Amino acid sequence: MKLGKVSDTILSRSVLKPLNTVRGQKVTRMDIGQDVSEVDIREQGVDKTLLSATACGYMPLIKAVNNIYAAGGTPIAASDCIVMPEQAREIRIREVIAGLTRQAAVTEVPIAGGHTTVSASVSEPVVTVTVQGLREDNRNVIEAGQHIIAAGCIGISGVKQLVETDEQAVYERYSKDWVSKAVGEDTDMYIGGMVQLLRDNGINCYMHDVSEGGIFGALWDMCEYGNVGLDVDIRSIPVRQEIIEICELFNVNPYELQSLGCLLMTADNDCDIINILNSNNIPAAVIGRIVNGNQRILHNKDEERFLTLPNQDEIFSCIKTAQ
Repeated sequence: MKLGKVSDTILSRSVLKPLNTVRGQKVTRMDIGQDVSEVDIREQGVDKTLLSATACGYMPLIKAVNNIYAAGGTPIAASDCIVMPEQAREIRIREVIAGLTRQAAVTEVPIAGGHTTVSASVSEPVVTVTVQGLREDNRNVIEAGQHIIAAGCIGISGVKQLVETDEQAVYERYSKDWVSKAVGEDTDMYIGGMVQLLRDNGINCYMHDVSEGGIFGALWDMCEYGNVGLDVDIRSIPVRQEIIEICELFNVNPYELQSLGCLLMTADNDCDIINILNSNNIPAAVIGRIVNGNQRILHNKDEERFLTLPNQDEIFSCIKTAQ
């Protein structure tokens, strides 16, 4: 199988179908486009539902926290599982922990515990983070006629990895200041601030955070979750010019590149959402509309094509090339 997320076909057939047969009465059925599990614990005197999201790979704590926020929850604590290769030195563990603590500082979600072990079965550190939270808002349905809004910027987390993969190629062409504009800060990959801002202004709409597979993958998952189609103008999707140029350097499609920090929403009150976000210096735009049926159309000037089953995230082709 290819690196990264398994295809939706394999996910449905070999993962979700068998797991959902033993999920229990109080656990929400897992599905494509739903990145958290959900457990009803109200009979124990708690008036909210407990959510849990698990993530691995690049920036796993930020990724899991983003999943909780997009699902209508507020994260409360995280735990980690770190598997180190047998040949690793202690300094490598410190580097892994430093990365996790940096992400915890960005999200303000504490790491409450975890497990660290050494295994001969891995050649690189494997880090998994699970974040628990409490539901704040009901997850809204997706309906035909709603606008599709993209907030934040696509490609930031992917471009960060591209730069780390081949710094020499990047800095031979671009200055450090120019590259800094492309990769931004770690906080640019975190959606909690914008979600809380919308909640404070009374906005409750369907949300889906963009991560592996890029904006195209997230749009596909959104349609699968809502059983709807879409009509999207690619040119309206927020992206920095610096990100586009670095993607061109690596022959990478920015729309299929990991995009932590970008948030998809569907809503009728799109003007309110965009005004709130833009007034707080958060880029946001209407990129299309939800439609009935299964047609998923992408426009780019006079060109028109259909959104297809998500491809492997572009970052993995670059990682394999570098190796």
